[in-house]
Parts: sequence; C-alpha cells; structure tokens
Amino acid sequence: MRHVFEAFSIGLTYPALIMCVWVLIHYVGTFTTIANFRFDIAEPRHWIGWGIFIGFAGEFVDGAYWLVAWTAHFYELPITNGLIGWGVVANIPSRQVMVMMAAYGHIRAILQVQPGFTPRRINALTWITVALGVVISLALLVSNPS
Repeated sequence: MRHVFEAFSIGLTYPALIMCVWVLIHYVGTFTTIANFRFDIAEPRHWIGWGIFIGFAGEFVDGAYWLVAWTAHFYELPITNGLIGWGVVANIPSRQVMVMMAAYGHIRAILQVQPGFTPRRINALTWITVALGVVISLALLVSNPS
C-alpha cells in the first residue's frame, strides 16, 4: 500500500511544481524585482506579494528536491540514501529560511498599517527570533555532538 501512496505523492508533485511556477510568474509583478525591491518604501501589498513569491519559490525548490529523492526511492536507485540523507541540507534554504522570509513579508504588511509601526521594531524582533533558532541549534549540538 505504501507503494501506491509513494506513486501518488510523486505524481501529484508535478502539478504542484507547475502551480508554484504559475504563482511565481504572476506574483513577480507585484514588486519590480527582488534586486530592485525597496524595503524602505514598499507598501503592504508589495510585502504580501513578496511573501507569497518567496514562499512559493521555497516550496518549488523543496518540492523539486524531494521529487528527485522520492523518485529515486521509488525506483530503488543507488543514490536514494544519499539524497534522503542530505535532504536536511536542502530543507534549510528552501523551508526554514524561505518560510521565515515569506512570513516576514506577511507580518510586515500587517504591521505596516498599524499605528506606531516602525521597521526597526519588526527587524529587531525578527533577528531575535533567528538568534533564538541559532541558540536552540547550538544547544542541540552540545547535547548530542555526534
């Protein structure tokens, strides 16, 4: 039965990736480009668009990586263990970092329309949150250094 679920997971990843690309194509227009994105003057709608774009870009990268890994597993290819074993490395930029960036865009859009909003406050809270993640990571390494 697991084989059936694996086949459907692999098969449904293709339309998911196609739809990610579709979203990316449509949302890239909500801000000029990431290189020209002006953090200081962006409006809430730009931040929402930025968050959506970054979130789906991360989902595309993550989905593409795991599509290859699970396809290798499905066909019992010799590279399967390596792909699954190194999947955690692929998750860091595509899941953790890009989800945090997408969330920042959404949170900034919400807070930007609140009275007393200052980018300095959200940036400080964001860096404190990231620092907390680094501290937890280091604590995990100290408690289990293998």
